[in-house]
Amino acid sequence: MIVGNNVGYFGPYERMWRGLGDEADHWNGCAAGQGGIGIEADGTIKGCPSLATSLYAAGNVREMSIADIWRYSEKIAFGRVRDVEELYDYCRTCYYADVCRAGCTWTSESLLGKRGNNPYCHHRVLDLARHGWRERVTKVKDAPAASFAIGEFALVREAIPGAQTVPLPVRDPTAVHVAHRERTAAGGALPPRLKVCRSCDQYVWPHEETCPHCAADLAEVERQHAEAAERRQALIQQAQRVLGGIGAAPGQA
Repeated sequence: MIVGNNVGYFGPYERMWRGLGDEADHWNGCAAGQGGIGIEADGTIKGCPSLATSLYAAGNVREMSIADIWRYSEKIAFGRVRDVEELYDYCRTCYYADVCRAGCTWTSESLLGKRGNNPYCHHRVLDLARHGWRERVTKVKDAPAASFAIGEFALVREAIPGAQTVPLPVRDPTAVHVAHRERTAAGGALPPRLKVCRSCDQYVWPHEETCPHCAADLAEVERQHAEAAERRQALIQQAQRVLGGIGAAPGQA
């Protein structure tokens, strides 16, 4: 089972959810128009099948080649040129802003009318909860009767019943822009790569020395993790030798 792209992002289980245990495979932002495209029954091309047709129809294969749509249509290229400057509210000041870029475009656009702020995020939920807050989505208007149409919703932030509320810390929006988007020879942008804190199992930027989530010394917990892995491997090898000896014929152990 693999979680959908609209389930996120960067909480303590990201390593298990996204990469099925492969910690190098973490969320790298919306893949629309970057790693895939969507095609509708009439030939309409979008960056992702889920995106609203009225907003993201990039062209039609009956009129243009897929290659030309990919190269020249702004409505499919948005994912390749966007940065944190289009983010707003919580997502604009989030620690993961430059790699996540507000998660799934369809989710944020369909909920709040524009991309750049996504409440369906595990990291966000946990951070708000630590300060005594939660968010809920309430429908304001039904979607019209059209394919991939979207309604209108409101995002309500409220105190968690019985919890002590603390104002969210004031975070500098400019401070989260930490990633240099390295370009390939073909001009594409390589996604940022984060590393795992061996203390809390959450992702951190490679330049960090102290984990911003649990305050662990990242080099020290990495050393301890490596030593523990070596001990486990030694025990596995020892057990394999013992079991191999038990199953061997007399005189061959």
